Amino acid sequence: MKNDPPSHFPRNQGLGGSDIAAVFGLSPFKSPVQLWAEKRQLPQRQADPQGLHLRLGHHLEPFIAKEFERDTGLSTHHHLQAFVHPDYPMFYGHIDRFITEAGAALWDDSGGLCARGILECKSAHAFARNQWGEAGSDQMPAAYLLQVVWYLALTGCKQATVAVLLGNQELAYYEVARDHELEVLVLAKAKAFWDHHIVAGVPPAARGLEDVRLIYPEPSPEHWLEADVSLHEQLEHYRSLQASISELEAQAEQVKTEILAAMGKAETLRYRGRVLATWKQSRASQRVDLEALQAAHPDLVAGFKRTVPGSRRFLLKAPGPTEASSSTQGLGTHCLGAAQTHKAHPLGAV
Repeated sequence: MKNDPPSHFPRNQGLGGSDIAAVFGLSPFKSPVQLWAEKRQLPQRQADPQGLHLRLGHHLEPFIAKEFERDTGLSTHHHLQAFVHPDYPMFYGHIDRFITEAGAALWDDSGGLCARGILECKSAHAFARNQWGEAGSDQMPAAYLLQVVWYLALTGCKQATVAVLLGNQELAYYEVARDHELEVLVLAKAKAFWDHHIVAGVPPAARGLEDVRLIYPEPSPEHWLEADVSLHEQLEHYRSLQASISELEAQAEQVKTEILAAMGKAETLRYRGRVLATWKQSRASQRVDLEALQAAHPDLVAGFKRTVPGSRRFLLKAPGPTEASSSTQGLGTHCLGAAQTHKAHPLGAV
């Protein structure tokens, strides 16, 4: 298989191996909406793209590859260029390593790929051991399995090995054979996501508050929404849940107060030799007194100020007299049909 892609594939112009799990809603790092916003180049709050876990992964990759070579007697090859799917130019991937027989070349004289498989190098903390099955199987976190399926589709290789360093103590190998039926399903899902959400600009369904904030970052003050019966009932249910949470938090605070009062100066609470709880003094810390600094050196502080964009706040208003007595009685007379968005009239709602 020939593949002559650019050395750097612009992330917003395609879907890569680290994206496919998010397409399926199975990524632990980003939701489908966050992926949509990233590809559409919309502003969003996000973690450091070169965060510690990613830097550690890149640092361990050569070590894991060398250990694989030592354990198997095979050779691995680092290929910096992205691989692009022959039928879908917006699908790409950066493979960790290609595997060949010991000392064999990665490319033949005509430029064809001679790899016997691909190697993906992963690291995981010891507490994630239960997410991995028996060594030699294909039982692994869904995000990694999808990534491997993706890379096999891009490269045409028939086999992939996932080498995972668990808790810096155990190096285990997992094997994934190319599955054409699964591959077709994954590519179809990715194509539908790309066409409907990235190209057309339609956001995926929100899965959390951060998703909603990404889709609707700013309000339109001149618009308001007329709730239908279903949405009104949802809001009243939310109000009821919030009231229950507040009541339970107040009860918990009271019980906590009684426990602390009973402990007094004791730092540790025990029961039959077992530690139940501790109440320790935290270490003293030093913080900058910003008000004093501003008062003493206003010109200095001015040079370090920056504008932070405001965020939308959801505030519940007090229920009206009818709602307070009955949250559903009489709704049918003034909340008919689906919820509708209206433009505000200069003299009020009409």
